[in-house]
Formats: sequence, C-alpha cells, structure tokens
Amino acid sequence: MMRNVKSGVIAVLDLGATHMGCAVARVVRDGPMSAPSIHVLGASHVESQGVGATGITDLKSAEKAIRIAIDSAEKRAEVTLDSIVVGANIGRPTARLVTTEIDMVGKAVGTRELNALENHARRDGQEERLKLLHFNRRYYIGDNEDILQDPLGIRVGVLAAEHCLVEVEAHAWANLQACVESTHLKLQQPVLATMAAAAASVSEDEFEQGVICIDMGGAATAFALYCDGAIQTVGQVRVGAHHITRDISLGLNITIEDAERLKMMNGNAMANPLYGGGDVD
Repeated sequence: MMRNVKSGVIAVLDLGATHMGCAVARVVRDGPMSAPSIHVLGASHVESQGVGATGITDLKSAEKAIRIAIDSAEKRAEVTLDSIVVGANIGRPTARLVTTEIDMVGKAVGTRELNALENHARRDGQEERLKLLHFNRRYYIGDNEDILQDPLGIRVGVLAAEHCLVEVEAHAWANLQACVESTHLKLQQPVLATMAAAAASVSEDEFEQGVICIDMGGAATAFALYCDGAIQTVGQVRVGAHHITRDISLGLNITIEDAERLKMMNGNAMANPLYGGGDVD
C-alpha cells in the first residue's frame, strides 16, 4: 500500500469503535523503484466516541474524538496537516470477483486491451449504494485457462482478467468523510483497515500460499482472505474484544473496568497449552 506513496509527510487515522489512533510520518524514497523509508514524527491514541461496528453513530462525538487524535499527533510531530489517509472497517465491507474477457483472435496483447479489461470490470461492478474502496486485479487468463503473469506481447485467442472489487456502504463512508473534513483536513485516501493490517503483517510467501488476516476490534472482527498472491474476499462479524470483556465481567461478577484490566493482563489469543499459567483463552 506504500508502493505509490511519494516522499513527504503523510498522516494516517486508524478508526475503530473503541479506540482511534493517528500517526504522522515522513516518507523518504531514494528512487522511484526503491522501498520507502518511513520515520514516525508523532502519534496519538485516544478513546473512540460516536463510532459503532458498522459506522458513525454520533457525528458530533466522532468529530470531537477525531479532532483530538489529529491535533495531538500534529503537536507531537510539529507539523500542520492538510490531508489524511483513513483506515476503518465500517460500512459492512464485502468483496466480489468480476471476470471480463476480450476476443483477441490470435493478436498480441497490448496496453489497450489491458485497459479495456479493467474498464469493463469497473463498469460491471458499479452499484449506486456501494462505494468501491479497493480495485485489485487478481490475474490474467489466457487460452486453456493458463494464468499469465505478464500478458503484454503474448498472442492469445481469448484474454480474460479476474478482478476483486472491495466495496462498502457509500453512506457509511460519507458520514466518516464528513467527520474528517469538519476538522479542515481532506480525506486523501480511504483504506479498509483489515487490508492495511495484512499488508503490514503478512509475508509475500504467505500471500502466495493463501492466508487469512483476522483484525479483531472492540465491536467487530473483520477478515481478509488472500490466495495466489491476491485478495479474494473480505468480511466482518459483529463480535469483538468488548464482547469478551463483557463475558468476563458477567462470568466473574466484576466491573467492566476490572474485566478489561484482567483481559489485558492475562488474556491470550493463542489457545495453546504452551501459553498456560492461568491465561484466559
């Protein structure tokens, strides 16, 4: 996801139902093909307000919390921002696979045909109530269903492409955009938080072999499934870490605050006997 980021200062807001964080970093590139060097200048972490599992529940409260997170990060970084990247899992994210094809009748594949396949996929995937958050090409397909790594210049009878369209409810992200822009910042780029988590934590080998990245938040748990090096589907269930806190509170007859502290100190996501010693699995 940092592949197309230019050198300069970039800010990211990670928005969740229980917490939100903002980080400001300086991106330095030695060349157009080199990996970026990232230096964090300042960051903040605040309690979330006005945000639920699927979207904004209180515009004023959400705006206030977002403003506090951004202002705090700006002060620590000693910069003034004008735009920000926002990562969230709101809007009931879903993914659709769209396959388009062109009859090549033995001609060599050029950029014109590749662009046509992409444009067809975007048109086929348009729905008024949905916002296209991410558009990813999975692979090209040649004759006999052979997967083509780079079809340019190859002569085929039929050329097809499979794309994955990651979509969210448009109104949910419109509400979030309104909250962000009320702080006088432009929403530079919306990002599905689960895909950002996968980009940060999953290796290239794991992407190729097939992997599911699970992003557990306070009010919901989201996932992104990858296969053959590309995104295949995303989804969300409305059960999160706060549900565990409430279960501990009810089961042990203690306050929510004590249950949260107990979970943080002794809880473990690994249901493995090697992680014993009284941990709550």
